[in-house]
Amino acid sequence: MDDTGTVKVLHDYSDKLYEVINNTPDTYKETGLISGSKLGYTPLVVILRMIGVEAEFDDYTKGKFLRGHDLELRIIGLVWGYPDKDADGEYIENEWYTGKNGHKFCWQYRPEQSYRGTSVTIDLIEDMGDHYVIHEIKSATKLSWDKTAALGGSMYEYKYNYQTKKRERLGRRQPEVKPHNVIQAALQGLTPMDKPVREVIIHYVNADDYRIISFSINPQDSKQVIDEAIDKVLEAFVTKQFPIYYPLWGWDKGKYNSYEAFEKLETSDQIREYLKANHKEALDKFMLAQVKGDNIIYAEVSDESK
Repeated sequence: MDDTGTVKVLHDYSDKLYEVINNTPDTYKETGLISGSKLGYTPLVVILRMIGVEAEFDDYTKGKFLRGHDLELRIIGLVWGYPDKDADGEYIENEWYTGKNGHKFCWQYRPEQSYRGTSVTIDLIEDMGDHYVIHEIKSATKLSWDKTAALGGSMYEYKYNYQTKKRERLGRRQPEVKPHNVIQAALQGLTPMDKPVREVIIHYVNADDYRIISFSINPQDSKQVIDEAIDKVLEAFVTKQFPIYYPLWGWDKGKYNSYEAFEKLETSDQIREYLKANHKEALDKFMLAQVKGDNIIYAEVSDESK
């Protein structure tokens, strides 16, 4: 506040923060495999990610990703115990450590084997001695968390009455896990490991106050859906026909679709022409790939394509 009592709005600190966020490299490592974190989305999104077409995010979404990463570690530290640190003070990924309860844990665990050629990274896996427990941790805004937990403004189901022009309360809602999160977590539970996975738990953390609601799921319940999703991706690589974009869950469109440009493309040929003009190397990667069983074999892309 200056001598006249005027309050000034400063944008310098926000600008500096988002400069750091925007220059932070994407932690996703492109493998060319079907990504477990994307399998619950429309098949075109899965394929685009596989061939190296990067998703586009606004500053708000990038900030949420950073918050989610920070909150995941914070919750792990508070509930189970922090991972070990390296010489630079950074938490070590994909390495076992001893937690608060004496069990062995691994943060950002990457299994050596895969389920049908997929690639998964597990937030936290707990070694119970004769079996594993998988923990998938999701941070959520208060509005999203309330809807999942059926609390706050999302506690009741409503219907609009066109005669009275008022909302009518139907009854109490039940907590509801998000279906695309179930697919992601179930795929982790189906991934072959050296011990059986007895439980897969999805934890939703309210980013405002750290409240947690957890759901235990059975991976076998989602096996058919997962297999069908994988089959659609493999079929596209065999036929060389791109599936058109369509929202699976209703919300995954418009500004909530990180591949929004593809929503307007109505045929495989239009998608191919768009990629040819904007992502030629990715298109060549798709066209030259071969499918052998559940595995996709990529050919070397020539320098002319780059």
